[in-house]
Amino acid sequence: MTSFYPMSRRLTLALGLVLAPVAAFAGTGSPDHLAAVRQAAQPMFDQAAREFGVPADLLRAYAFTQTHWAVPTHEELSCTNMPQPFGIMGLYDGKEGYFDDQVGRAARLLGTSRDQVQTDLATNIRAAAALLADDAKAVGVPTDARLESWAAVVRRTSAIPDDESGLNHFAHESEVYDVLLTAQRGQKLDGIEIAPRQVNMGAAFSNGDLRLMRAPGIDAARLQQMDESQRPPSEAPTVSLSLQGSGGGMTTLSTDYGPAILNLTTCNYSSRSGSAITHVAIHTMQGSYSGTISWFKNCSSSVSAHYCVRSSDGQITQMVTEANKAWHIGSENPYTVGIEHEGYVSDASWYTTAMYNASALLTRDICASHGIDRTTTYSGTYQGAISSTYRVKGHVHFPNQTHVDPGANWDWARYKTLIVGTTTQDGVITLVDRFDTDAGEFTTQPAYSGSTVGIDAGTSVSEQSNWDFRRG
Repeated sequence: MTSFYPMSRRLTLALGLVLAPVAAFAGTGSPDHLAAVRQAAQPMFDQAAREFGVPADLLRAYAFTQTHWAVPTHEELSCTNMPQPFGIMGLYDGKEGYFDDQVGRAARLLGTSRDQVQTDLATNIRAAAALLADDAKAVGVPTDARLESWAAVVRRTSAIPDDESGLNHFAHESEVYDVLLTAQRGQKLDGIEIAPRQVNMGAAFSNGDLRLMRAPGIDAARLQQMDESQRPPSEAPTVSLSLQGSGGGMTTLSTDYGPAILNLTTCNYSSRSGSAITHVAIHTMQGSYSGTISWFKNCSSSVSAHYCVRSSDGQITQMVTEANKAWHIGSENPYTVGIEHEGYVSDASWYTTAMYNASALLTRDICASHGIDRTTTYSGTYQGAISSTYRVKGHVHFPNQTHVDPGANWDWARYKTLIVGTTTQDGVITLVDRFDTDAGEFTTQPAYSGSTVGIDAGTSVSEQSNWDFRRG
């Protein structure tokens, strides 16, 4: 797509907005562009909610989880080659044969064209509302039900395949959790606002799934050593947390990095063939955490990364062991560990304090495990290939690449400080070894959910020209 949301003249007048022509919405994520989209969308959420009988804040929370109330331009290359969703609601068109066709189903419900669902702002929001309303009817959720009761509806509406595998079960639950967490914490951004509220997470998830969703605060090794009376009250005594679904087998006990949820893909990786790990590659998903985890499970995608980091709370999922070669950066795969970060390069709101802190702790651990000097982390602003002497750097900084992630919005100076630490006047280096209470865009709750225990860190499907993650 090269254009974005042709706003009708009638809608423009009804909103009382003086909106420029379509070209004004074809930006690449400038603050003015994002603010204009969000300001135009705010009343549309309420209108669609009334029309279809769904909670307005559920619509807002669903959109925030998928896109942070922005619109994928389809002009930025996806780091994972994952299909890009459409509109502020982040709806998938199913054309790649993996994700469900939300666009087509919504178009049928609305009696409109696929293009209208994809490209018109108001129709895109109405489309998501129609999907949620149709699914609420199917599962018997009344329109006045409490928000946690809508968890089953969001699961049904999701584009993630419902194949009963443990991995996709986790991806489904993660998506639902982030939607409800957004509603629970509240959110305010450029005129769109969700007021904080009570959400009974225990009613929306099984005990095991809820513990997994809250896993960033769990230090598995430490929990093993703690007796029953010392455990955080919100955590169950069992450390090994199995998922529902026929393909379960996930646990918080990653052998590479204890705080990560071990959720290994069965494909899309290969042997390093003896190559030593010498570098860490920082990526941005160009998509959601849950969608990316599911996509890496898709054996036709031929792409993966070692770790995925969630924006809202810094949760980390490991999908390939560090001993193996993930397929994330093409010719540079053999010697790198790849970390994918949820979000889009054009929108800095995805890069939260929780994400920076969790990712930095992970990177510090990788450096310690493989003898990488963490002071060789890049700290500048250049968007292109840089010297191999920088051992922790972005996808854009490696040779033979076409992608630009993590982009100009990634704060390299901040990230390096978190990894390396700061030197005091007496020469002592202080390392950041916690999750901050400032949650970035989330302002009403701690930066991560669940326990308050700190982390003790110590051949191709197609030959696309932009496909630089697999070869090598």
